[in-house]
Amino acid sequence: MKFDNAILEKVPGEVVSALIDENRYDINLTMLKRIVKFLNPKLAAGVESRPYSSLNELACDSILQNIRSHIPEFVNGIIAQGSMNDFEDDVADLLERTIDNAMLYDIVLSHETVCFEDILSCCGDLASDRKDAVQMLWSTLLKKEKIYLSWKNIYKYREQFEFDKGLLEYIENHSGMLKGQSTESLDDDFIGDFIASEVDDRVLGELLPDLRMQNFDVPISTLSESRVLQLILCNFIPFTAQRYEEMQECCPNLCELFVLRNQRAFREHINDISLTPQLMESLALSEESENETKIEVINTYGAESMTQRVAERLCATRFDISPKVFDAAWNVLDNRKQEELMFMYLAILDDKSLSSCFSDLGGDYADFIDRSSRHKVELKYSDNNWRLAQRL
Repeated sequence: MKFDNAILEKVPGEVVSALIDENRYDINLTMLKRIVKFLNPKLAAGVESRPYSSLNELACDSILQNIRSHIPEFVNGIIAQGSMNDFEDDVADLLERTIDNAMLYDIVLSHETVCFEDILSCCGDLASDRKDAVQMLWSTLLKKEKIYLSWKNIYKYREQFEFDKGLLEYIENHSGMLKGQSTESLDDDFIGDFIASEVDDRVLGELLPDLRMQNFDVPISTLSESRVLQLILCNFIPFTAQRYEEMQECCPNLCELFVLRNQRAFREHINDISLTPQLMESLALSEESENETKIEVINTYGAESMTQRVAERLCATRFDISPKVFDAAWNVLDNRKQEELMFMYLAILDDKSLSSCFSDLGGDYADFIDRSSRHKVELKYSDNNWRLAQRL
């Protein structure tokens, strides 16, 4: 016989004690409230809002043993009947006792208001021996937002179960709230694995500014081009000659951006890398290139890889270039542009170079070719011709 609605006030104490000790009561809210009130009236008021914690505070072994032997009845009959506010440790105990029954712990998490500050406090000691079960439980904790949002908890989850689908979805759904949070708990292994994970590119780009690796060692060849783009935009990849060569092999379309985002380091390594003529031209003409970068690029690669567009830019902009670069530019221009180039760089041209220029230009400049004897030459007045006369 079991009682489901017994009024205990006028029942002799020894009878109530026997009812409790022999489990002669149904596990429902009415009976639990009356039993707790009989044993400790101060705890009775808490039974409706935190039933499991109240029973633990009551510390009646026979009642606890009965409840723990009938967890499904307790969860369905008590916990599922409202919004519960049991203490964190008690909810963790309930979850551990229901860990093999996802339907039960789903009910617990749906009705308990708890939010664990430390994810390890919820069955963390079972993560090694009961890995699959704990992974399912923790995934549910994330979905139901029952874990305090922090990089520290994310780190602990990943430490046990890598970046599984549940964790990545959790990060993606909370990326805005993670921005600006402390990342002191994160090491290079975590950040490297995060970069290599399947997290959405947009989310990665949003969170990368808060993450920094002491030693970036993620192989670029293992990443998608869109992922590498996010890393470059966040200045995440240190510029070295080896990194540039790797970039050139795996993501050639991103080489220009990689250089532009790391111009000082690029100039330091410019003699250790190779640029295609197309990239040389792009860097020399780009509005994002610093003048120092343009000069280094033109002087390092211009003699061998001069293009018409770069040569035309030299006609309009005075850079500190070498005679070899001047000769390379001269050779790809027509006479009109050659004249402009000559006047732009009069200061670096010696007598031999000037004679060569006059020879190629001919026309009004033909009389200047012979520099072996003194003779008169007439030129129309212009600012450029006046500068040329002073130079000669």
